[in-house]
Amino acid sequence: MNGPKLLNKGSEHEVSTILDQAATTRPVKGNSISINRYLWDDDGSEAGVAKIYIDTLPGKGSGTFISWKDQKITKNDIVSKLVGVGKIGLIVQIRSLDTRYHLYIPRMYGEVEEVKTVVKSSKLIVKLTKKKQKENTKAWPQLPSKVVKSATDGVDYVNEDLFLQ
Repeated sequence: MNGPKLLNKGSEHEVSTILDQAATTRPVKGNSISINRYLWDDDGSEAGVAKIYIDTLPGKGSGTFISWKDQKITKNDIVSKLVGVGKIGLIVQIRSLDTRYHLYIPRMYGEVEEVKTVVKSSKLIVKLTKKKQKENTKAWPQLPSKVVKSATDGVDYVNEDLFLQ
């Protein structure tokens, strides 16, 4: 089995969003911060489940990170769903005590049937159940697709309409 590997590492990127469907237990005002650091794990098993591990969240300063376990985030603070035409994208929204975060993949490497989240004390696990198709169940080398089908697929911002679906 291939172990988790760091897929993306980047700087803090703030995006203005409306989290209408996010948890209401912690009212937060302001911008959502993009999650650019996560681990990707897909061993290509017959179960067809790939996983994203998030164990740190972006800090306030450039290049700083906050440990997941220090945030005391519950399942009610997380919304995850497939988005876009054909449900080819993924959005994971997280509310901590004073900040909102999001992981947005406008186009994934392959097709997904279902997305589930598991909240642990030290990390968030996002499980993607891949559609059972000939080539789709093989191990994906990365989460995002490198093929951009339209001009809007590669845009690095969060469309507020995604939160209203």
